[in-house]
Amino acid sequence: MTYRPPELYHVATGSLVDERTDIWSLGCLLFALLHFRGPFDAVYERGDSVALAVQGGTIQFPDGNGEVVKDGQSRCHQGLRDLIVGMTNLDINFRLDIDSVIDRVQALQEEAEEKY
Repeated sequence: MTYRPPELYHVATGSLVDERTDIWSLGCLLFALLHFRGPFDAVYERGDSVALAVQGGTIQFPDGNGEVVKDGQSRCHQGLRDLIVGMTNLDINFRLDIDSVIDRVQALQEEAEEKY
């Protein structure tokens, strides 16, 4: 439930569902791999509405101590944060498609190789 994209909470007739629907879930999975919990797990654990949280569209990144940061100063690499934000854009029309995800991951990999 916490990885479900916003467009699948209320599927309207004729609504657009394509690979970008799965990209949302992949973005949530990437977040979970980096932070050991999904972006909406806390909402679910509190018993609040996951649907409302997802449709609100704000993913908050924790700092190194697990605290949510308000100023964007997460310990997570900025490129990875940007990738997750692009993958979890509320508007499917502006969400990254698979080719864009691959391009960004390759760019991050090249950046990391140059650094080390």
